[in-house]
Amino acid sequence: DSQAVWDAFAAYGVADYVLLERGGVWFAVFGLTGEDSDACAPMSGMVLHDARDTARRVVEEATAACLEANGVEPVVICLSHSGTDGQGKGEDYELARAVEGIDLITEGILTLSRVESLLSGDGGEGQRRGGPADQILQMLADSDKITFLVGTRINIAHQDPTLPVELEIRRNVVKKIKYLLETKWLKDVDITYL
Repeated sequence: DSQAVWDAFAAYGVADYVLLERGGVWFAVFGLTGEDSDACAPMSGMVLHDARDTARRVVEEATAACLEANGVEPVVICLSHSGTDGQGKGEDYELARAVEGIDLITEGILTLSRVESLLSGDGGEGQRRGGPADQILQMLADSDKITFLVGTRINIAHQDPTLPVELEIRRNVVKKIKYLLETKWLKDVDITYL
């Protein structure tokens, strides 16, 4: 039932956002579930609120808290479970258009795997361009110093042996991205595990 989920949230310290400082830069990180992911788990018992309204509230609260505690606005990162079609449509695009103050929206391992593929030159000619992986790749290209903040919690859904081999856990994908950025692009790259 939904109370069990709320109890687990409380036991594990789940909050609307977390403020992190890395290398003198403050980040506000929050997760968001959209209509598509909610539809995939109708038995959850959770009530889905409007993602845009929730994101606005969290961005405002996190920014205000960071300003009050640290005197600076944070870089705001949304960990989304919504997605895009890579051509300007989808819940993440709608969120980006509707909510001021989000600096990066990413959906996770699928995007990181695509970034790794593009960096290694295996991106495939004729594939869609302009999606989240291409946008991340552009940010990486524009940066000299890159720090990855990598969560260490294992997502059981990504450990299914029936999934494709290329759907590796994020730590391995990020290590490959780090190697490619350092050797092919001559970037200064650090990884911090959370």
